[in-house]
Amino acid sequence: MERDRAVDWARGLAALAMIEGHATHGWASAAAKTTTTYEWTRVVATSPLPAFMLLAGMALRLRLGVAAHRGEAPAVVRTSIVRRGLGVVMWGYLASALYALIDGHEGLRTLLRADVLHVIGLSIAALALCCIARAGAIDVRAVTRRAGVLTIVVVLGSPLYYALVPEPTGPWRYLAAPFVRVQDVTLFALLPMIAWTSIGMVVGDLVQRARSHVSRDVAYAGLALAGLVIAFACEQLTRVMLAGAPLDYVHPAGIPNMIGYAARGLVLIGVGPLLVARLPALAQQAMTRLGRASLIAYVFHIPFCYGLPARPLRGNLDMGQTVPYVLLLWALSYAVVMLTSMRRDNRGWRWAR
Repeated sequence: MERDRAVDWARGLAALAMIEGHATHGWASAAAKTTTTYEWTRVVATSPLPAFMLLAGMALRLRLGVAAHRGEAPAVVRTSIVRRGLGVVMWGYLASALYALIDGHEGLRTLLRADVLHVIGLSIAALALCCIARAGAIDVRAVTRRAGVLTIVVVLGSPLYYALVPEPTGPWRYLAAPFVRVQDVTLFALLPMIAWTSIGMVVGDLVQRARSHVSRDVAYAGLALAGLVIAFACEQLTRVMLAGAPLDYVHPAGIPNMIGYAARGLVLIGVGPLLVARLPALAQQAMTRLGRASLIAYVFHIPFCYGLPARPLRGNLDMGQTVPYVLLLWALSYAVVMLTSMRRDNRGWRWAR
């Protein structure tokens, strides 16, 4: 089965949006952050994280389709996906250590904090453990159904959990931080964010089914349109439910809020292949490479937005001034991705030779 380039293209566009969102947030001055232009950049900046998690679920659905086609053993596939997820978690801890070396740290609170890579990796591993059976043949439909049930349980149960279960304290909080919210240690928690990855698996299944009847453009355009409608409806519902109250993990408005952010990610995922498919072949190859190595782009660009290398720019630019620097950071991030890919390809070629 051929790898679906649309997923790589969507991930590449999400990587560009991620870099732009972090860069403008880190570099824009206080005055710039009051402008309408900056507010529009926040609309883009809130889409990459749910998009990456949705894409992780979509990639899992594709992986299962390939495994079923090849007749691979479920236990082997399950173990391989769990290892891949835990590998992403280790990248998260290595990135925290790297940033600590660059910018200093506050001890375990910095080194063991739960960040983006931790939650993505854990969601991949947890989804495999929860939804893929150990024995028998791989049943993609059954796995997708389990992912749908997991989504409902997590989305509806998360507010209840945070309302009833006290926050972990003491040394245990560092172990719990990647899984549930822990003050000053958790930036992103598996609960409830795993729901985005499980939604991604369901969406990936729907897209694969649609692709047997309609073109790729029609399938992804439908995805973008559905995401736009759902995002708008959830935004309105969230406002009504909050009625001016602050949003937190306990408030029931967190349910439409989480679904709405997933829908924003769907818009980005739907638009990505539509745009990239109309670019020249070289640009398509570049977006494919960026999408497949988006983890490298993430680790590389963060210090240039918030760390020591960003000090001359941080909080000092108006919105117009950020544009050339964003373009430069895109270019630098892609250069690192390309060099990493070339090094890996050359190593593989030498080994094969």
